[in-house]
Amino acid sequence: MSFVSSIRFRIFSEITQAATSQLIDMDRMDWDAEYMKELGLDAGWFPRVLQFGETIGEMRPEIAGKKGVKVVAVAGHDTASAASCAASCEREKSLYLSCGTWSCMGCVTDGIKRDMRLFRAGVTNDLGLNGEKQLRFNHTGLWILQECRRFWEQDGSTIPWEVLNRETEEAEPFLAVIDTEADDF
Repeated sequence: MSFVSSIRFRIFSEITQAATSQLIDMDRMDWDAEYMKELGLDAGWFPRVLQFGETIGEMRPEIAGKKGVKVVAVAGHDTASAASCAASCEREKSLYLSCGTWSCMGCVTDGIKRDMRLFRAGVTNDLGLNGEKQLRFNHTGLWILQECRRFWEQDGSTIPWEVLNRETEEAEPFLAVIDTEADDF
């Protein structure tokens, strides 16, 4: 029996990952069925929400090599995990920046912030580890650089990250600006 054929799949959505959809009721820590209905979505289309640290089940002994090896839901959203360090600092003085394809900047808050000014600015309420509330703004991050590098590689040019980093440090600043939030993108 192969490893893959011995797995029984169950579909879940871990809370920090689900919260990025903005379809989670952050007070109840579950899908917001009323809001979904307003959007024309059927809450039945969405899988059960797991809380961070919730036990999903046990690995089968023939896979794990022994009985009792638990499978536990981890924080599925990488920024939720990265931002957990901000929760250990003084909240009023702490921001986090999780940088990758997207750069997510935010702060841990004492609760959900319902303010139209935040909404208009593109700031979202999100969830972190153990249900901590966060305000977050997503920036384009390194996507442009990653796409340039991919294009150059298709054209036969491989430029190591170290070279790109060095050239970036040596370049004259602000010779060109790309508005990554422009509607064209």
